[in-house]
Amino acid sequence: MMELDCGPAPVLQQQGAVLGVDVGFSPTRRSSAVCRLDWDPRRITWNIQRFRALPGEQETTIAAVAGTRRLQAVAFDGPLRAGFDVIGRYRVAERMLTRRLGARIGKPGQGSAPVGKALNAAANDCARIVLRGVISRRPCTPCASMPRPWRRPSRMPSWA
Repeated sequence: MMELDCGPAPVLQQQGAVLGVDVGFSPTRRSSAVCRLDWDPRRITWNIQRFRALPGEQETTIAAVAGTRRLQAVAFDGPLRAGFDVIGRYRVAERMLTRRLGARIGKPGQGSAPVGKALNAAANDCARIVLRGVISRRPCTPCASMPRPWRRPSRMPSWA
């Protein structure tokens, strides 16, 4: 097994906040959720809210949970591509998951199937909402300008 030296491990700050978005695409069921986890030396708190894939509901729910404090990281459980491009094809990662783990996990929505396309569109919408909020609070490099995964960046982006 090959080991990679990625430098020193990042240090967790004494206090902070992270945001996670579980993306769904149903306009009738609250199949999406957003969670903000805050911590400091004395306590850990979290806030979770569910929402439907309706633009106004996505925006208000994500903004309410994200709040105005600085976020250390944001994670999305949904198919995203650099620049928020439409995926529209069966990706290598999906093939690997379904071939190796298919019977043990829920099957991901293929990027080329209608369900996968709807999930990709909803993930793009949620990411844009979060990005607009983050940009309004602090300067950063938008994800649309992130290097493509098939190209190795010459240096880390300034916001990383």
